Amino acid sequence: MKVKTKLTITGLLVFAAVITLIVSSIMAGATGLVVTISELLADPVKYEDQYLQLEGNLIETSVRYDISNVELYFEITDGNGVLPVLWYDVTPDNFEDDVEVIIYGYYSAGEPFRAERLETRCPSKYEEES
Repeated sequence: MKVKTKLTITGLLVFAAVITLIVSSIMAGATGLVVTISELLADPVKYEDQYLQLEGNLIETSVRYDISNVELYFEITDGNGVLPVLWYDVTPDNFEDDVEVIIYGYYSAGEPFRAERLETRCPSKYEEES
């Protein structure tokens, strides 16, 4: 094999490795550290200012939307703890009782969770039909 061919192959392998590292680090940052609401509330200082992913059930009676500030306040629970959340965007279409909420963002002790990304999932949609 010629030297030029070897250098080209080596360069392509190094380039592929660098791209793989970049993509994997971006994907890891996009999901955030996965913690439960109970874990967060038990040791809030441990998780301060870290990008987190949490999941819980919406407490429908807690939902308040301030249209002038485009601010949605709501609370989610994991059955043990309750977490207040602020979301600065429009309310998702299926934001109602019995919806599971997945939030991504930052937490500071004593303040509502600052959600930067919000997903909803209707539990009945994913249950098997009997």
